[in-house]
Formats: sequence, C-alpha cells, structure tokens
Amino acid sequence: MERKTFFILAMVLGMALGATAVEQGGIHFGFWYRAPGSVVDSDLKGVGIGLPIYAGKKVDGAALSIIANSNETVNGFQGSWLAYNIADTMAGCQLAFVNLIQKIAEGPTFQIGFYNQCETRGIQIGLVNNGRDNAIFQWGLVNINRHGAMPFMILFNFGKKVQ
Repeated sequence: MERKTFFILAMVLGMALGATAVEQGGIHFGFWYRAPGSVVDSDLKGVGIGLPIYAGKKVDGAALSIIANSNETVNGFQGSWLAYNIADTMAGCQLAFVNLIQKIAEGPTFQIGFYNQCETRGIQIGLVNNGRDNAIFQWGLVNINRHGAMPFMILFNFGKKVQ
C-alpha cells in the first residue's frame, strides 16, 4: 500500500513540476499523449522526459522517453528506449527502434535504429532505411531512396545532388 501511495504522489508532483518547467525551460515531464495538458502546446528549451511517453509541440534540447516521443519540431535529440520517435521537423539525431521524420530534416540529421524513415534529406543507419525523397546517405541491410542515386540498394545508398 505504501508503494502505491508513494507512486501516486510522485506522479502528481511530477505533473506539477512539469507544468512549471514549460514556462521556465529546464526539465519537463510527460506521461502520455496530451498528459499533462501543459505539454501539448509547450515550446521547451531543455529536456523533456517521458515516463513512459513524451509528446509535446517543440523541443530545443532533448526528448528522452521509455516508450515513445512525438513532437512537431525537434532541434536536438530524440531518444526512446523501447519503441519510436516521431517528429514533423527535425534537426539533430533520433535514436530508437523506429524513427520517423514526417516532413523535413533540417541540416545534418541522423537517424539510428532498426527502421528509419525520413521524408526529405537525412542520414540513416539501420536495418531498413526509407528515404522517401532523396536521403543524403543510408547504411543498412535494405536502403530505399526513391529519388536518390539508386532507388534501392543493399548495404549502402547515396542521395542525388543534395541541396
């Protein structure tokens, strides 16, 4: 019984600290999609920690979680221990089993995982890499780069004239 009470108090305290951290930067805690509510529209400058999931709007720094990260814009690092990272726009590095950049990779962006997918640009290292529109470089067992030098390659692949 004491463990359960302690766990509930820790969750409530974490949510309260997370709500104030959004305005100040620093460390922000997320627990699920849209929880706490302060995470949804946050522009975090610091570290977002997902226990188990961190899903916020913008992160300048790092988003670290046990299960998953889902952010609109990330400038820095997304790391997930068990499942996946999703970002609409990314500049930095993603590290998880599954990494998805849904719109654009800005600057040198790296994806390291079993399955990596990037809409435009990006450098991918994994078993299956899917550069849907001209990934810069891919290294893995299966490399799909629809508008790259070769649309499909084993072991490695390069993009065509990357802007």
